[in-house]
Amino acid sequence: MTYHHDAPRYILADAPTGEKIKSAPVINHTDEELELIESLVGRSVPFAFTGDYDSMRKTKY
Repeated sequence: MTYHHDAPRYILADAPTGEKIKSAPVINHTDEELELIESLVGRSVPFAFTGDYDSMRKTKY
């Protein structure tokens, strides 16, 4: 289990053996969005959030 974005990784298909997994930044999702995504598959996040769905919407892309 991960603890609040502590180990994001890129998995590289074309990299040599031993170099396929690289550290990655956390991008594109707020904590609220991650909570929504987890709830869609019946899981909860290991951190707390209180709010509503409208607070999760991105206003700019």
